[in-house]
This record gives sequence, structure tokens and C-alpha cells, in this order.
Amino acid sequence: MEPNPLRSEVAVVIGGKSYAMRPSYSAIVKIEKALNTRLIKLMERLQFSDIGVEDVATIITCFINANPENPGKVTVEQIGDKIIEEGFINFLSPLAEVFGYIVKASPKNKSEEQSGKVGTNPQSSGAAS
Repeated sequence: MEPNPLRSEVAVVIGGKSYAMRPSYSAIVKIEKALNTRLIKLMERLQFSDIGVEDVATIITCFINANPENPGKVTVEQIGDKIIEEGFINFLSPLAEVFGYIVKASPKNKSEEQSGKVGTNPQSSGAAS
């Protein structure tokens, strides 16, 4: 499955299947609840290589399942098993990329900022009434 960069999606290949991780509000809330920590703390832990297989499996699972265009739902256990089989290190780069989208403006928002669309009121003409 091809990720949509306008939705800040990031590709991850698991067991030969390509998934698009979608960082959504609901996925982030699920991650924070499941791991009992705030996302910013998980980002810091990833930066300092202080993140475990369960953390990575939970994060990837939530982001995959947030995208209805992916080929079916996955479980933390399925993803965890694949992380062990395919190598933990192979999943850190896509995870860092999706975190990067979260802390920065998404590509869609950046293009709106550059065109001057963000924060403007389409009904205001700029003239005082």
C-alpha cells in the first residue's frame, strides 16, 4: 500500500506486506493509553534508544489500524512477532519518520502555510466594517 504524504502517512513493510501508518488523533490516544505514557516521552525514548519491542509494536499497530485503506487489521502480537523475525532495527526508521510528521506540520499544512491559507478567514475581505 502506498502511503499518502498529504496525510502524513509512512510506509512500513511487515511480513512482505506494505502498510501505510497514519498518525491520527485516535491512534495517538490509543498509544498513550496502551503504554501509559505521553507520546512526547516515547519520542524522547526513541531518540535515546530507550524503547522496547512492545512499545514499537504498539505504536506501529495503532498507526496501521488507523488507516482504513490498509489490507486488514493487525494485532500487537502479530507485529511484535514480525519485529523479532525481521529485526528490531528495521522498524525504527519508519517510526522516527512518522514521529517527525507529528512534531512538525504535516506536508498538507506546510503547503497551506506557504500559500497563505492557514489562519485566514475566507469570508473576511480585509476591509473594516
